Amino acid sequence: GGTVAEALFDVERHFPRVRDYLVDERGSLRKHVNIFIGDALVRDRAALSDPLAEDAEISVFQALSGG
Repeated sequence: GGTVAEALFDVERHFPRVRDYLVDERGSLRKHVNIFIGDALVRDRAALSDPLAEDAEISVFQALSGG
């Protein structure tokens, strides 16, 4: 995809349940999830409109909590 949102949609086609772990019902990135494009943190957490180069590498990190 040309944006982070489009890339997540593509992943969802192969892994339908993964999207619920990453985004909320409005499509915004969940509070404890971070997505990086290369080594840069995604800026648009609401619409996930950050552009992607064709060869972009996306990393998804989910924070762990507890004590």
